[in-house]
Amino acid sequence: MKIICIDQRKRFRYTCSSFITYWEAIMNFKLSLISTALLTSFSISTFAETEQTVDTNTETLEQINVQDTGIKQNGYQTTGTSVVSKAEVPVFDTPNTVNILSTKLLEDRKPESLIDALYNVSGVSQANTLGGMFDAIQKRGFGGNRDNSIMRNGLQAGPAKNFSATTETVEVLKGPASVLYGIQDPGGVVNIITKKAQKKPTLQLNAEGMRRKSDGDAFPYQNFFIRADSGQMGKLKVGLSGSKRDLMPVLASVKRRDSGMAFDYAKHNFKPNVLRYYGDAADIGLVATYDANDKNKFEMRLNRYTEDLVRDVKHSDSDLEPQQHFKRTADRNTANLQWSSRAGKSDWTVETNYSRIKENDV
Repeated sequence: MKIICIDQRKRFRYTCSSFITYWEAIMNFKLSLISTALLTSFSISTFAETEQTVDTNTETLEQINVQDTGIKQNGYQTTGTSVVSKAEVPVFDTPNTVNILSTKLLEDRKPESLIDALYNVSGVSQANTLGGMFDAIQKRGFGGNRDNSIMRNGLQAGPAKNFSATTETVEVLKGPASVLYGIQDPGGVVNIITKKAQKKPTLQLNAEGMRRKSDGDAFPYQNFFIRADSGQMGKLKVGLSGSKRDLMPVLASVKRRDSGMAFDYAKHNFKPNVLRYYGDAADIGLVATYDANDKNKFEMRLNRYTEDLVRDVKHSDSDLEPQQHFKRTADRNTANLQWSSRAGKSDWTVETNYSRIKENDV
């Protein structure tokens, strides 16, 4: 009996000890919660007072957005705002699709025509040029040879060969945004930007000579280009350029059809059949920039383009079929005057353009 009583006392002592430990743990937890709540309340009130103090002592400044416009070139990569989109918004931020061929890309590839320059642009192909008479570009399945979708410095260039050594960049605006330039197909437009007057005095000269194996002369086909820039002369910069290109004929690989009536065929000096027009094209241009002050700038572009092309066609060796001689002459005069100014917080531009093209196809 005594041993049982001792066990009961021990159990009672153990129970009391456990109850006391449990009670102390509960009280410590409650005190911890009370301390945390008091500390949090103090922190929130202190932060509110500090925030209120800062708000009363600060002055709200007007937000100023600084945006640099124009195309920025880094090798083959181009960023910034494009001329063809007619929006002072970077190309990456516009909903329209714009492809820009940089100056470095054109210098490395050395394209001979506009379609050569646009060879790697997706959705762009050559349309019917009527035997190489002028540039014709098809954009996303739309376009023809006289759709007025080829621009030169934002102005309709007309049916002519528009790519030359004065070309700085080429922009392609795809999609229905082409309506920015009037009545256009929803395929897009192509804008050719020519070089402006340079800040440093430069002189550029290029000469090329080409011949075929059957040609008698050393270099019957020649290309010349010259450009001179005066550099910065006070507030004025002037650039003068001129070029002349001989367009080589593309001869037909198939001989004339044998008609059985070539009695005097060998006595006639018929010219070989050609698949496209050939001849010469020349242009001369003047560009100038006048910086009146830090808020006003005037720019001027003058250009004259001429071409004289021919094409010979005879389908058979019959003496009864004459050889057809097609001839095309064209001259185009363009002028552009632009005034850029900044008045307060606004930037604005006033631009006037003049273009006249005369064609004669026989």
